[in-house]
Amino acid sequence: MYTIEGEIVHGDEIGRTLGFPTANIHMYDDTVPDGVWAARVAFRDGRTHPAVVSVGRRPTFFESDAVRLLEAHIIEFEGSIYGEWIVVELLDYIRPQERFESIRELMSAMRTDLKKAAAITSQTVAGGRQSGGSAAARETKAPKWALRRVRTASAGNAAAHEANADTGPATSRTQVTNLSRQLGMSRGLVRRCLRELEDAEVLTS
Repeated sequence: MYTIEGEIVHGDEIGRTLGFPTANIHMYDDTVPDGVWAARVAFRDGRTHPAVVSVGRRPTFFESDAVRLLEAHIIEFEGSIYGEWIVVELLDYIRPQERFESIRELMSAMRTDLKKAAAITSQTVAGGRQSGGSAAARETKAPKWALRRVRTASAGNAAAHEANADTGPATSRTQVTNLSRQLGMSRGLVRRCLRELEDAEVLTS
């Protein structure tokens, strides 16, 4: 429904204190409604994880003029990821923001939100595992943001090669290496994007 990307910043660590650590992104997009969402988080290296996301100003702890944040609790994930760039796909709306009268009420709601988000995301993330088939069929698809960046950069590089008559066409390996350096993405993710873009071109030709 909505896609937000940004750098993970330090927050107030309230979620960590409550047992729900979050990856926080400053929210500047007013078109995204405040509330709790089931979501998918993608890293630049191609990893994707299910998440439960809160968008808003944390009304249980702060006033209405507080900083607006996207807080993503990445399900069953551990590790320090401050400073990393992530893309968050909001998949389904769970509930609006609420001001709870106690921490106990808040934590009860958060546990319910987590269960709902896990159920929603499992329908999209785990579908390939349940259906069986080959390893290629179960491979995670490249995130849409990565496909867009690789497609745009590839088109620009191809135009530059055409403009320079002395430059021959880049080999597949060279293309992957150049795009990886140019976009700051892993070679594996670049290869996956190029393969999916090629498959899409074949299907539409």
